[in-house]
This record gives sequence, C-alpha cells and structure tokens, in this order.
Amino acid sequence: HSTSMESSVIELQKLVIALAKTQGLSESTLSDTQIGALISRRMKITQINNPDQYAHRIKTSDAERRALIEALLVHESWYLRDQKPFALLKQHLLTESNKPSGLRILSLGSASGEEPYSISLTLLEAGLSTSDFTIDAVDLSTTAITRAKQGIYPAKILREVPKPWLKTYFDVMQKDRYTLKETPRKPVTFHHSNLLNLPGTIRDIQFDAIFVRNVMIYLAQEARTQTLLRICNMLTPDGILFVGHSEAGLLSRTQFYPVGGPGAFAYSRMRTPSSVKKTHSALIRTAQQSKHRNNLPCSVKNDTPKKNSHHPVLQPRTPGLTKAKKLADQGAYSQAIVLLQSLLIEAPLAVSVYHQLGLIYAAQTRISEAKKSFQKALYLDSQHEASRTHLALILDASGEQEQASRLRRGLSTSVADHE
Repeated sequence: HSTSMESSVIELQKLVIALAKTQGLSESTLSDTQIGALISRRMKITQINNPDQYAHRIKTSDAERRALIEALLVHESWYLRDQKPFALLKQHLLTESNKPSGLRILSLGSASGEEPYSISLTLLEAGLSTSDFTIDAVDLSTTAITRAKQGIYPAKILREVPKPWLKTYFDVMQKDRYTLKETPRKPVTFHHSNLLNLPGTIRDIQFDAIFVRNVMIYLAQEARTQTLLRICNMLTPDGILFVGHSEAGLLSRTQFYPVGGPGAFAYSRMRTPSSVKKTHSALIRTAQQSKHRNNLPCSVKNDTPKKNSHHPVLQPRTPGLTKAKKLADQGAYSQAIVLLQSLLIEAPLAVSVYHQLGLIYAAQTRISEAKKSFQKALYLDSQHEASRTHLALILDASGEQEQASRLRRGLSTSVADHE
C-alpha cells in the first residue's frame, strides 16, 4: 500500500511539473520541496486526501490548474526595485531638448503593479504629464493584477520611495498602508497574459522601453529564446530593454548591447557608447515614429562559448547556484553572496559563481568588488562573453576606455592587465 501511495505522489509531482512547463517555466527552478509543499497546501484547501483523486481534479478542473499556476509564480517585488534602471530612464528624458510625447513602455511580469507604477512615478517626476506616455503591464497572475488595480500597499513595499513622492502620489491609510493616487495610475493598463502568448494589442506594437526583470530566469530555455525574439521584434530600433541582474548573461550572445553603465542591466539593439548622454535617446520617440516596424533582424544564438584550455572550469552545485540567484532576485544580496562564497570553497574555479558575484556586486554599486569578480571569471575562461561585457562597462565608467575596447574586441590579454 505504501509503495502504491509513493507511486501516486510521484505521478502527482510529475503532473504539476508538466503543468508548469505548459507556461514555459523551467523544471530546474522548481525544487521537490517546493512542489511537495504546494501540493500539500492545495490538497488541504480542496479537502482532498488522496493523491490520485487530486490528480484527477487537476486534469478535469480549469480552476484548480489556474490556482496551481498562481501558486507557482513568484510575486516578490517592491517599488523602485534596483533603482538604477529607473534612474537611467529619467536620465534619457532629461538629456532631451524637446519634451517627449507618445512614449510607450512595456512591463512584463508586472506582479502587483510595483514596477509599472514605479515607471509612471519616474516619468511624472521627470516632468512628463500622463498624456505623454502609456504603460502596458502584463502578468500571468489574476490575483496580482487585482491587487495592482486596487493600488494598496504596505509600507515595506514602498521602502525605496522618496518621502516627497509618498506625500505627492500616495494617500496614507490606517495600519501603515498606502493607496496610490489616480494620477500615476492613469497611464497604466494591465493585461492578464502569458509571455509566450501575448495579445495582439501588445504583440503588434513597438515599445520605447521594455522591462522584463527577474522573469526569464524562471523560464525553460526554449521559452527564454521565444521571449527574447518576441521582445526584440517589439522594441523600437533604438529602444531599451531592462532585465534582472541574473538575466544579463542571457543577452551576451544576442544582438543586444549593454548601455547605461554597471548596475542598470539595460540593453539596446544599437551599439552605443557606455555614456548614454552621448547618444541620441534610446527612449524618446514620437507617436508617429513608433509606428514604424523594426527592420533590424532578430536572432538569438544558443551555442556555448568555448572554455579556456589553460584552466579546468569546475562546476558548482546547480541547486546552490539556482538558490543564490533566487535570493538575489528577492533582494537578499548578502545571503546570496554568502552562499556563492561557500560554493567557491567546493568549486574554486567555477566561472559561473564568480560571474554571479560580479552581477550582485554591480547591483549593489560595489564596483571594485564587481570588477575583481568579472576579472577572475575571465582569467578562468577568457571566452566568457557575459563577464567580458560587464567588465567592459565597468572599465568604461571608470575612464579606462582603451581597456574596455580591447575587451570588446575579444582580447583576453586586457584581463591580465588588471590582475
């Protein structure tokens, strides 16, 4: 009997994993513990004690499948999360002599509205009116979208919002809760959709900026590739793509180029200097200009860079590295760093760990430590393109343009110069 029960539980877990895959989620991001806890919680809620009966419920009930998918999604977010992307957004606007109009921004994986509303606040603070821009916000969770439309947030979600902004854009409620006022809500439209099946009202539009931060890391490889290709076609030729720090490596073998300096994790399809002010704006487009389709070819390479033959590149425990990335995505940078450093004790030549450390240090504006981490990654694997890209950004920002240029040309000797 126990063997039969164990078999039923295993089959139930496989069913949940298969359901996650239909949404493009990666099996590697779902631990057995997480799946087991989710199943136990849903069985308790539905008052079903038998695994076979609950499996039947999943197969026959759209509502239960939606509830499971909701529970699998990561909703952790807060206003002005990792402030550099929003600072870059504002910087572009302030460098323009003409007041922008017709701006279109897209937030993919918008959770409970924290990101799209942060974009709205940033643009309003830059001097724009609500008629100058529109923001489309997409999320798979109907629960999250409902919360976003309510616009009620606890103080901890607003911890990064400047006090003057709180007074201007929020009404204080009881028990340390705030309600977003109507003005910053007005330009934002929410859509319930999967990233792989966006509605035509979004899919057929070109955007001046697309935010898809801390979303693609949870997707399977094929889903990531499809998402990047879709985003590429939806971005104006000189538009900006903002990703999460753990996703920066996904763009290292595409036609996207980093802009905006370390910590912004911003990319453009046009090769631009690291100083965004020296380029024409990657955001400001008139409504008429934005109608033109992007005629630059979109492609994503899946080939793996060659390893440096001089150093054996040891691999860390995958679950440990995945956990560290999740911690960082949740803003728990210190915990992520401790975990990554422990992985280096086991695998001292793990390029992926040094690269991840560099990304976290960059997000914290600990530039010196980020630089050393990327240098170590490149010393171990001179062909590690993601580390090369981020190190070049840091060198540019510190005035070492010649070394940055050598890195971009793929000359590994430039790494040794900084050892």
